[in-house]
Amino acid sequence: MKRAMKRIERAMMLNKIDERLSRGFMYITKGEVELMEKNTVSPSGVDLEVSAYRGMEASGENAAGPTESLESVQGHDHASEHQGLEAQNRNVPPPEANPFMQQFIEIMQRMAPQPQPQSHDAVIDKNYEVVRRQGAKVFAGTTDPAEAEEWLRNTERVLDRIECTPEQKLRYAVSLFEKDALDWWETIPGSKNRPITLTWNDFLKEFADKYTPPVYRNRKKVEFLELKQNELSVAGYELQFVRLSKYAPEEVSTDELKRDRFERGLRLEIRRK
Repeated sequence: MKRAMKRIERAMMLNKIDERLSRGFMYITKGEVELMEKNTVSPSGVDLEVSAYRGMEASGENAAGPTESLESVQGHDHASEHQGLEAQNRNVPPPEANPFMQQFIEIMQRMAPQPQPQSHDAVIDKNYEVVRRQGAKVFAGTTDPAEAEEWLRNTERVLDRIECTPEQKLRYAVSLFEKDALDWWETIPGSKNRPITLTWNDFLKEFADKYTPPVYRNRKKVEFLELKQNELSVAGYELQFVRLSKYAPEEVSTDELKRDRFERGLRLEIRRK
């Protein structure tokens, strides 16, 4: 087995030498000459090189100059081939972009669905659902000022809870109108402007003028000025005082005025304590 492997190795080396000679490498090493002499069959053109090498060796010259091994020659051959491939790669132009494919990609990008901004009606519907879930109620209009005040009080409480801006308060409150209330609101100048130009304070004034007329507010102011504790508990009296004081803001404009008005309404025995 070992002998067969050696014969194969020698044959491969001889083929390499023959290939070098056929490609123009005219010099071979001393070891290669000895290898060829041991074989009965030499590659084509090898005998001439062997004789030349022996003659030059006898005169003290080295045919190959500095001794060159088979491995170094093979490395040189591989390096030359690698450099040739690199030169070819540098000369090959990059692939051109397919104009049809580029156009196809641009068309597909334009056809892709784009996010659409919500319409004004969609925003109103969403706002309506938000305030309704928080406890706000629709308002269809009423002839009872107390009922209108209660609706407004509850609505303001909800809007404050969800921390609305004045502009949002106006939009959300109007979204709760229906029937007579909505018909009335649409008669207010500027109510249909987009964007809305009215303010939250404008809304409060218009609502009060419509559903809590001056006659009603004056009656409530008188109730406040004549308010006494009588049979009420202190807590009950305080509750009525707070509710009615908004009809007479000038009477409670400072803490001192508010305290004086409150104490005057208490029962005498409580004031003396």
